[in-house]
Amino acid sequence: MHKQTTWLVVGSTALVIFLILMGGVLTDAAWLQLFDTHFQTLLAHFDSANRTFTLKEVSLLGSPAVNLAIAAALAGCCWMIHDRFNAIWIICAEVGANGIAFVAKELVRRPRPTGQLVPDTGFSFPSGHTISTATLVLIVIFVLVPYFKDQEAQLAISLLSVIWLAVIAFARVYLRDHYPSDGIGAILLASFGGK
Repeated sequence: MHKQTTWLVVGSTALVIFLILMGGVLTDAAWLQLFDTHFQTLLAHFDSANRTFTLKEVSLLGSPAVNLAIAAALAGCCWMIHDRFNAIWIICAEVGANGIAFVAKELVRRPRPTGQLVPDTGFSFPSGHTISTATLVLIVIFVLVPYFKDQEAQLAISLLSVIWLAVIAFARVYLRDHYPSDGIGAILLASFGGK
């Protein structure tokens, strides 16, 4: 019961912050522009051809299509061990997150940043790569990790998953395919979906 209450509070808080952030995007709020510009300026100092190449490849690994394929494989494994509930939950979570991101992008219609290092199309808010990866990370933490009885293995897998999410979110901003607030919004939206 305590876990459910905690996730209800986390999810509700994430939704409220997401809606505030979305409101800032829709109204071109000065505080949000200042935040995004500040971090984009900081990242511009780190541009390099090698870093761009590496983060472009990393970004491909964090794409919604790749995350959906990984989620489908995890769901298939759950199905094979007769864990039907988690198999269905995994697919619904990943497909649902991508669907919600698409709808949010179409509602907000925020243009992507200028000066993209790797051109991308579509709208910017929230980041599709980031919400898809964040959802996959939650799937790993809530579904995969409990299968491991060793607490050190659970911690290692959880930490690596969160680091992977941070790398994907960073890559999308570094490549100037998204504003920092796009990544934050995606993580908040995925957290609202929670478990």
